Amino acid sequence: LALTQVTDLSALVSLTKLAALYIWGTRVTDISALAGLTGLQSLDLSGTKVTDLSALAGLTGLQSLDLRNTQVADLSALAGLTGLQSLDLMGTKVTDLSALVSLTKLTTLDIRGTQVTDVAVLNHIEELVITRDEPDKTRWTTPKRR
Repeated sequence: LALTQVTDLSALVSLTKLAALYIWGTRVTDISALAGLTGLQSLDLSGTKVTDLSALAGLTGLQSLDLRNTQVADLSALAGLTGLQSLDLMGTKVTDLSALVSLTKLTTLDIRGTQVTDVAVLNHIEELVITRDEPDKTRWTTPKRR
């Protein structure tokens, strides 16, 4: 569905075994129809107008989530997604990562172009690599801990 004119995802509501969904670059704003897609492992919402992630709260099988260049600011709905391994927040309105504290399987997190300044809340996640902009706008990646 990527790069299409789709705006309504209600036709997907019965696809509970769907493993991957790419709707980047669409006109989608409401993702409530995804709430029952418990088989979803990979979801790309980049470039959409999505702001509310509450429909994702029960998708505990989700492993990869791309929110690049969305209007998302609140990550609290992701707090229970303990299987999440990759999260792209580049260019979002996110400022606080504390909702991600329980996501101990997270290995990659991109926060370039956000207003996030404190990543210390995630220091306990041993395999996490964080990509972010430093004040001089260079790319910085946390070293892997052993």
